[in-house]
Amino acid sequence: MNPHTYSLYARLREPHLLEMLGLREGEFILDLGCGAGYFTERIAENGARCCGIDTDRRSLGLARDNVPATFICGSVTDVPIKENTIEKALLADVLEHVEEDERVISELCRIARDKSLLVISVPSRDGLLSSTRLHRLFHEEKGSPEYHVRNGYTLDDLKGLLERHNVRVVEVRYAVTLLGEVFLEALKLMLFLVKKDYTSQASLRDADRSFFFKLYRYIIFPFMYKISRLEDLLLSKFIKGHALIIKCIVEKRTGKDINDVSPLRG
Repeated sequence: MNPHTYSLYARLREPHLLEMLGLREGEFILDLGCGAGYFTERIAENGARCCGIDTDRRSLGLARDNVPATFICGSVTDVPIKENTIEKALLADVLEHVEEDERVISELCRIARDKSLLVISVPSRDGLLSSTRLHRLFHEEKGSPEYHVRNGYTLDDLKGLLERHNVRVVEVRYAVTLLGEVFLEALKLMLFLVKKDYTSQASLRDADRSFFFKLYRYIIFPFMYKISRLEDLLLSKFIKGHALIIKCIVEKRTGKDINDVSPLRG
C-alpha cells in the first residue's frame, strides 16, 4: 500500500490534480518529484503512461514495488528528458523543497513542447495555519527529502515565477480549507508523537501495521475526509486553503519536428 493512500493532504488534492491533467488513454505524463509514486499510480490507473522522477532512492524503491510505471532517479533541476518532448507534466508539492525554483521551471520549459500543459501544486502561504510552527513540522531537517526551503507561495509569487518563463496560468484552485487544514495539522502532530522519523515518504512504509493506523484508517480518516472534501467543494472558490493548485500552459516556439521523439534521454 502506498503510504499516501490515507494521507488527507494527498487525497484532497487528488481530484483537482487529475481533473486539471485531463487524462487520456495512452498519453505520456511526467510526474516530476514523484516521491513514493502516489500520484504516478493514480495517473497509471487512468490509462496513461507515466514516468516518475525523484532524487530520493528510498521513496523510489517503494514506488517501484507498487506502481506499474517507469521511475528514474534524477533531479528536478537537471531533468533526464530530451528537450521539446513533454506534452503534460505534474509538479505536485516540489517547488518548496528546491532552492533553485527558477531552475525547475526553466527545466520544465526546456523539456516541454509549445502549448504543453503543466499542473502544479504548492503549499499556500495564505492558508489559515500557514504561518504556524505546525505548518513546518517534519519539514525543518536540512538535507532530508521532506525539507522545505520555503514555507510555500502566495498566488502572486507563483504567477510571477511562471510568467518570467512564459508559462501562462489558466486556472487556479485552493484545497484543504478551514477544518481540513486544522485536521491536517492535527494529524501531523499525532504522527510526530507516535513516529518521530519522517524524513522521507518511505518512512511510512510500515505504518499500516500499527494499532494507531488501523484506528485512523477505519474511523478517523473517513470522517475527516468526508467533511474536508465537502468543505472544499463548498468553500474553496471563496477561501484560500493550505494547498494552491494551478493549471498552466507553456508558450514557446519551435521549428523542430518532434512528433516521434522518445521523451527519455538516450
